[in-house]
Amino acid sequence: TCGWYDGALPQCLLSFAAVKDLGRGPARRPHLLIGPWIHGHMGVGWSTVLGEMEFGMAASSSSIDFATDYTQLHLDWFNHWLKGVDNGVDRRPPVQIFAMGENRWRTLPDWPAPGLQESPWFLQPGGRLGPAAPADATSASYVYDPANPAPSLGGACWPVGRHGFGPRDQSSLSARPDVLSYTSAPLGEPLSIAGPVSAKLWAASAAPDTDYVVRLNDIGPSGFMHNLCDGIVRARYRNSLSEPEWLKPGELYEFHIDMWATAHTFQPGHRVSVQVTSSNFPRWDRNLNTKDAPGAGVKGQPAQQTIWHGGACPSHVLLPVLPSE
Repeated sequence: TCGWYDGALPQCLLSFAAVKDLGRGPARRPHLLIGPWIHGHMGVGWSTVLGEMEFGMAASSSSIDFATDYTQLHLDWFNHWLKGVDNGVDRRPPVQIFAMGENRWRTLPDWPAPGLQESPWFLQPGGRLGPAAPADATSASYVYDPANPAPSLGGACWPVGRHGFGPRDQSSLSARPDVLSYTSAPLGEPLSIAGPVSAKLWAASAAPDTDYVVRLNDIGPSGFMHNLCDGIVRARYRNSLSEPEWLKPGELYEFHIDMWATAHTFQPGHRVSVQVTSSNFPRWDRNLNTKDAPGAGVKGQPAQQTIWHGGACPSHVLLPVLPSE
């Protein structure tokens, strides 16, 4: 069990996959439960509110889908596998996830869901976002200054920091000059996603090392922009964690960014939003834009960052679109 805003969400999903692949006997039949929670609930899993969002009583771990509670699920699991009690645990759907946006529980036969379609949504000039890649290459730039990093506003965290947790309004970040925002037209029909989200950026920096952050948001008709998931890449480790590779100033590179996973339905009238920047502090340590070892540097330097879109550099996010029910 884990939550969409749980700092241990990737490890939870990796454990589920590993047990399926490597487990023996009954141990190869894991169950996955993901709610709109943070790590260890921290007292909020029993509530209907996380961050600045109300998810309804069915989201509370005290009344999961109005059928059971978090503690009873554990008792049922141990009673069946350790005491041999025939309570139906082995006949439950292997995956139960809370679909935010429509605020209901869904069952799946596996994770990721069979038939999942990876749908690219492309960054476009003028701050637009859509499923069509621009024919011509264009770019947008900003200056990232590690002395004034873009702050963390909620998100997946463990433990809970002073920047809060869960879904929070991200519109103040879009007002910053060091954050690029890309927004789709209002949707005419629901768009349901559930699975791993990732981004591919073509970018250049004036620094020998820097970070790139990509965040997926939902913008409602009122303008409230809340975060669903995000990811970060440190440029020096883009190909290897053990062998750093420095950037050549101004040279174009392709970056792959794991944005973790989510389950959400963008409702009609809502817009899909993507933010691109170079910091998410203090959730992630600042990159000083230097060759100093992480944690050892004391002085940073500003750097101009350029994000390319279209043509041979079609920067985009990959959304895991669920097949129609």
